[in-house]
Amino acid sequence: QQQQQQQEAGSEAKQQAEERALAMLAACKDDAEGSSKDEGASSQPALSTQGMQAHAALAARLEPHVHGILRTLHARVPVQEVSKRITHVLCTFVFPGPIPNLSNPQWQLMTLALLRALAMGRMPALAGAFEGPDAGTNLRAVLQGEAAGEESAFGLPHLSALVDLLLHA
Repeated sequence: QQQQQQQEAGSEAKQQAEERALAMLAACKDDAEGSSKDEGASSQPALSTQGMQAHAALAARLEPHVHGILRTLHARVPVQEVSKRITHVLCTFVFPGPIPNLSNPQWQLMTLALLRALAMGRMPALAGAFEGPDAGTNLRAVLQGEAAGEESAFGLPHLSALVDLLLHA
């Protein structure tokens, strides 16, 4: 019975995360449409309902990792602001197929890469979490799975390669 309650709570939390992500994506879509009216064109692709669902599913899979990673990195930025920025970045993604079924450490690596890319570009306030005397130790702690509570085989070279892909794609 306790296991069933835990599964129901997990399912409910996932549904709430997807609903929050859909709301953020709807706002993102509204922003894109507003800027396209003002500027004549949008830098973000138009999102169909199916596209919004894919983006919401991706955001919902990344969201659980954001808070733990920010805590492990000792980042001093509001989690909601970071989630909002990640959602805006996700609005620029195009998915030719279904979202891949990744493991928790893989989702954590993807989340960390997005956070690093944000710190390098759109969210300089986050840069302090990736720089300084404790940054290397904190990054290794995240990559070893401490933020997600799972063992990970990823290291700094994996993170660097993924950030490079995100920034130059």
